[in-house]
Amino acid sequence: MAGYEIRFDWEDGRDVTQPCPMCRETGPHAHDVNVYSPASPCAEAAFFRCRSCDGLFAHPFEWPDYGEDYGFPDYLRYYAEAGAGLVSMLDPLARAFRKEMRTMIDVGSGVPFAADFARRQLKLDAVCIDPSRYARQGGEWLGVPVENALLGGGSSADGQSFDIVYSSEVVEHVSDPAGFLQVLTDHLAPDGVLVLTTPNADFVSPETAALDNLGLVWPGIHHALYTAEGLKAAIERAGLCAVEVIVERERLVAFASRKAFGLNPSGTGLVEAHLEARTDDGLPDALHQGLCFRLFRDAIGRGRTDAALEALGRLRVALTRAGGPDITHSSDMAEAAEALGAEAFHETWPYFAPLTPYLSGSLALSEGCRDLTAAAEHFAAQVKICERLHGGDPLWRAEIAHLWAPALFSHGLARLMARDANSAIGSFEKLLSGDAPRGSLAAHGRRDPDLLIQARIQLGSALLQARRKPEAERVLAAVRAAADGSHHAVIDALLARCRTPT
Repeated sequence: MAGYEIRFDWEDGRDVTQPCPMCRETGPHAHDVNVYSPASPCAEAAFFRCRSCDGLFAHPFEWPDYGEDYGFPDYLRYYAEAGAGLVSMLDPLARAFRKEMRTMIDVGSGVPFAADFARRQLKLDAVCIDPSRYARQGGEWLGVPVENALLGGGSSADGQSFDIVYSSEVVEHVSDPAGFLQVLTDHLAPDGVLVLTTPNADFVSPETAALDNLGLVWPGIHHALYTAEGLKAAIERAGLCAVEVIVERERLVAFASRKAFGLNPSGTGLVEAHLEARTDDGLPDALHQGLCFRLFRDAIGRGRTDAALEALGRLRVALTRAGGPDITHSSDMAEAAEALGAEAFHETWPYFAPLTPYLSGSLALSEGCRDLTAAAEHFAAQVKICERLHGGDPLWRAEIAHLWAPALFSHGLARLMARDANSAIGSFEKLLSGDAPRGSLAAHGRRDPDLLIQARIQLGSALLQARRKPEAERVLAAVRAAADGSHHAVIDALLARCRTPT
């Protein structure tokens, strides 16, 4: 099996002298990282840290043809089925909306999910501009026209003003980020709100998981990354004096206006209502199945068992009608992932399929429909997929990679709850050792520190269940020293059992 090669070389002592594309400060700007990812659109890139705004920019940088969908012929299907983060895309728009607003433009829309939401839920006259083929085709799927053009470069929207100017994950791609922000501001109505999202330069570090870093310093695709302070200053330079930048881990979400403004709370239910309504609209299979999957995933994340069962039922029906596989057959999926490369695998299985065993396992582990044997089988299949699915750009499969650690932990938990202590011990020990196959997706995925603390506690519990008290006591004593106080009560109770005569 050909593996994924991803490498980062940090701070090699070089610098560059040309102006920073974000703040236009002249150099020298110090080298931050070289990125190597042969399966990415460009195999290698060097990023430098601006000495003034602290942002990151690639140099040299050759712009790809964004009209050609990153060189990924199946990009529209991927984006519709799994790639688009719809809640994170639509929630900032819902937060910025005010009842008196009438118009919106989405600049660099991709598939125009945001404009579709704005039209249907917010009742805005929403227009879209994007140069890519997949955006135009996705607009045809949704019934939302997308103009293949650039704002300020001869588009039909040039010179107009809009109540909301929205641009999600675009500014990091452009040649002149400062100029792009000025163009956005120039098209904002006097009382309007700019809504912008972009990767967070401060999240790039040697301590960050490989695929999280790759999603930020993406060779040949991302040109310039702002820090929160740098983005705020850049928007202010463009002429907007009221700016709020929210840091959401690896992402920045900015709201800005010429006047003070308020934001609506997150999670009002508007986004979920929109997704629910759109599943009944006779959309093309990839869109319909992708929306059903997102409703399933969201319900699992919220712990809403009944809603998850309903969404899973819809998803299975949608796949059956399209002649697709049964998404609940996790073992079959894992075998296919091992036997086939990613391209051949996705000829049969949707792009969201490799994420579903973990969700199915979580459902089987939930109180409302607990089946510990089924849960363990689903989690084991998820681990196998993370370790064996191969081929193509690893960044398209980052979400799969990040499930390896949670799936191993949950497998151990399911076996522990079933009183199969030895199997549980094996899962927790594998997770804590980081023993993922070299070059696999799993080897490049995220390892959440709190999850590792939890795994050490559960390993102690499993050793205790296996009547290996001395080992359990050593594990638990060590994790108590490393854990914060919120875990101490549980650890102390387990330690007390270790010290109680059998």
